Amino acid sequence: MPKSLLEVENLRGYRDRDYVQTIEEYFFCVIGTVHPQDRVIAYLKYVPDPAGKWGQKNRRFRRALRYYTVMDLLETLRFLERHPEYLYDSSVMGIKISAVPKNRVSVHFKPEEKMSRLLKMKKPDVLQQKSVDLAKLISDESGVHMEYFGVTGSVLLDIHQAFSDIDLVVYGNGVEDIHEVASYEGLYEGIAEEGEEILAYGKLERVIDNKLGKEHHRILIGSREAEGRDYIKPTYLS
Repeated sequence: MPKSLLEVENLRGYRDRDYVQTIEEYFFCVIGTVHPQDRVIAYLKYVPDPAGKWGQKNRRFRRALRYYTVMDLLETLRFLERHPEYLYDSSVMGIKISAVPKNRVSVHFKPEEKMSRLLKMKKPDVLQQKSVDLAKLISDESGVHMEYFGVTGSVLLDIHQAFSDIDLVVYGNGVEDIHEVASYEGLYEGIAEEGEEILAYGKLERVIDNKLGKEHHRILIGSREAEGRDYIKPTYLS
């Protein structure tokens, strides 16, 4: 049986749009799903500030990254020069970036876990309820089950205010009845045999078998929509 997203959550690692809180109560937003062994690539988003607009009562925060611009991102890197343990010279990217050492992570915030808790909450506040309502609306219209939705940003961190945005994350649609991978690219001929495990990224298609009266899904490699970003590779290369 295919496993659901929540059934494999303990294997999920750090995902794009997760947040981590450090021992100084800095909030970093995770970037991507591939990270160094001992660090999490992330940008600084919120820092403690008694005059900050986010948070409650005596626990207030301000945005370290005010706007999503290169100049503001560079400003966060300059701020972190006072805390060089959060700066990382990436040999892969050839640049200095912000990355949180895993031994300085005090809390790992996961958007799908937050959505699950909001769904069970008896008295959500206005923005929490709007987050749930929006996710349900998208779920109903798209057919993507609610377990594949998460909420990130200030709602995830419980520091939101009435003016805060609703930031949703959708991890997938749980389709795991994919019976075949088809390719129009000769490059992938013979890359895998029946029964071997592969990783594939491409266009998801619904296949209707009129003879049997059944339907399934397949992944198409080489579609126009993928614009050359699709691939097939054996798992031993991942």
